[in-house]
Amino acid sequence: MTTQAKSLFEDLGRAMAPSRQPAPSDLSARLLPSATLPVAHASEIQPDALPRIPLAEKLDQSARQANYAHRIWLRIMACRPAAVSMEGRVTLSFDLDVSGHLTRSSVISPSGLTMLDRAAIQALHRASPFPVPPDASTSEALHFEVEVRFGPAS
Repeated sequence: MTTQAKSLFEDLGRAMAPSRQPAPSDLSARLLPSATLPVAHASEIQPDALPRIPLAEKLDQSARQANYAHRIWLRIMACRPAAVSMEGRVTLSFDLDVSGHLTRSSVISPSGLTMLDRAAIQALHRASPFPVPPDASTSEALHFEVEVRFGPAS
């Protein structure tokens, strides 16, 4: 798993963790005046009247990015050659442009078998072009690192 994906999952875990706010003490309940505030019913609130919460946006974006990275990995794994009987793992590093086209690729952790390393790169190229990334509004290339597995357990 890439450091970017790990970071996204850690952010997601922190955001979903229950907050631990201290319960009001009896003293503070006695010192603060009680007031009745008007409360709107859910049916009275218009969806566009609600403020956008940056954390929710970040979670949505993180979930979309994690889902997109998983779809890319599945697509590469589906493009592996079926006739390879050797076992191994190859880690690829690659960039995609905003339209999902492959712009750069390399092996960053070879399997030790040249044939598997080549098969992994070929699977990546066969899987390309990829679907348009979920946040294609940015002009930055997207960087990925994926592990391509070969053998009976993959």
